Amino acid sequence: MTPSSPPSATARSSLVAINDNVGASTGDSAWLAIRPEKVRISLDAPAETGRNCLSGEVWDIGYLGDMSIYHVLLDSGHVVKSAQSNASRLVQRPITWEDKVYLTWPAEAAIVLTA
Repeated sequence: MTPSSPPSATARSSLVAINDNVGASTGDSAWLAIRPEKVRISLDAPAETGRNCLSGEVWDIGYLGDMSIYHVLLDSGHVVKSAQSNASRLVQRPITWEDKVYLTWPAEAAIVLTA
């Protein structure tokens, strides 16, 4: 699936673990916010894919000198960003366009926003 323009930067995951006291009740609307630099990207599936893990395809890459921003297209059609520091000068990047990747984040990186 290749969209002509990126969908909204939201995603749905079946199981999310957080280290935060959520002030919401069952049935309330809530959103999960994670800064792109807290989202890890990898070509290899993590040991545990049941929590805080999404998979998708690299749709776009923004190279900003000391940082690269990966736009990952999920099966749902949503795009999630991962910002990675460019610690070394590589001619070829290990992750590139159309690669299948896994996105993970630690529970303490997530913030729950309620309406």
